[in-house]
Amino acid sequence: MSLKNCIINGQAEGKITKEQADQALDLFEDLAAEYQGRMSREVAEVQAGRDAYDALAYEAMQRKRQKLLQYQTWKRLKSQMGPSPPHQDRVAKRHSSV
Repeated sequence: MSLKNCIINGQAEGKITKEQADQALDLFEDLAAEYQGRMSREVAEVQAGRDAYDALAYEAMQRKRQKLLQYQTWKRLKSQMGPSPPHQDRVAKRHSSV
């Protein structure tokens, strides 16, 4: 199955959003068009599928890495700040019940 079919099926099954599918298809089609100048259509589509998959996987890994780094920074800052004073807990409870 080609990457293009996988993208279409993934969107139809609800595994990826329309925006994600559009981005992936655009990347695949751009790469395929670029490669067709240097190789046959079939080979260009295979190579475009491989390269698009690699690029999309890398972007997903980078997003996960960025979220992890943000969480680690938040956790470190929170631990450096120490526990919150008891009166802040009472104030927060009072405001949340309003």
